[in-house]
This record gives sequence, C-alpha cells and structure tokens, in this order.
Amino acid sequence: MKAEQNELSEKIDVIIYLLQQSLDAQKAVVEWIGYDECKEFFDYGSTQMASLIKTERLVVAQIGRRKFISRKSLLSLLERNVLRHH
Repeated sequence: MKAEQNELSEKIDVIIYLLQQSLDAQKAVVEWIGYDECKEFFDYGSTQMASLIKTERLVVAQIGRRKFISRKSLLSLLERNVLRHH
C-alpha cells in the first residue's frame, strides 16, 4: 500500500510539473507577438516595421529567422500616442 501511495505521489508531482511548464509556455506566448502579426495589426510593410522598431524602441526577440515583439513595448507605444482632444 505504501509503495502504491509513493507511486501515485510521484505521478501527481510529474503532472503538476508538466502543468506548470505548460502555464509558463502560455505566459511567454501571451507576452510576445509575432513580427508578421504585428505588421498585419498596423497594416505596415517591412520598411515601415523596421522604422517603427528602430525609432520607437520596441523590444524585439529573434529566434532563428523569426522575430517577436514584446506586447508590453507595443502597449507603451500606443499609450505614448494617445490622442487627447481638448
């Protein structure tokens, strides 16, 4: 009986670990947006995106040939450009 409890406890620990890894991966995906998705959002071409990244100090990560942009830096860009009507 004790061996079965230990085995069950180990399996539960593995499940908890796997769930935590999944949550960490989901959090990473939520915090970053793909370069192409960002281009589509702004309806910009590659030249406009390159300029936006350079001039607006967007946080960019690159993995291989793929680029990802921090959603936080995009939100900051949008907040800096809010129109205030008087």
